[in-house]
Amino acid sequence: MRDGDADVTTLDTLLAQDTHDIKVDYNGHAILVTYDAAALTPELEARIRAAGDEGTREVADMVVALVHGWDLEETEGVPLPITSESASRLPVKFLAVVVAGITKDLVGDPLLNATSDAT
Repeated sequence: MRDGDADVTTLDTLLAQDTHDIKVDYNGHAILVTYDAAALTPELEARIRAAGDEGTREVADMVVALVHGWDLEETEGVPLPITSESASRLPVKFLAVVVAGITKDLVGDPLLNATSDAT
């Protein structure tokens, strides 16, 4: 319900970039990942779940849609670009660890557990 003086919230506002930094552990290596929480929508989540049946290339593309930065390097001093091509060369287990880390970060977010008093 809108009050006469209340600001209007648009879809664009909700989808505005909302970056978070997390550390994920992959085989004993702590990797910093910066992701966009606003990019994880129910539509993208459904695609992630369905990708198990469709193949891992889809998961790589979805990681690229969520991740805005990481401290992975192609070779020492050369950052690994965040592209579908480079993500498709990463181990599936690593991609799963990144998605799990993002999900855990969001589920632990108190805002996601907030309830509305509105009726």
